Amino acid sequence: MLAIGTSRVTNTKMLGPGIALAVLMDAMIVRSLLVPAAMRLTGRATWWAPGPLRRFHESFGPGEGEPARPVGEAEPAREKVGAVPG
Repeated sequence: MLAIGTSRVTNTKMLGPGIALAVLMDAMIVRSLLVPAAMRLTGRATWWAPGPLRRFHESFGPGEGEPARPVGEAEPAREKVGAVPG
């Protein structure tokens, strides 16, 4: 943008600041205000994914399950359902 703005051709010289202004407006207004507002309006549809991609993510993607145990650490003992402590 700097090279375009410092050229000798007047029409090209106006293009440099114009592009810089467009990039600034995109970064400041569109990405910080309009995108979150559109995501809020579309709700759950924002996070839609095709079936194969969703299944892949459920199998291999990060989840909200239990944190991984360090290697070599034993699995904690679980209580039996319906057992009376005692």
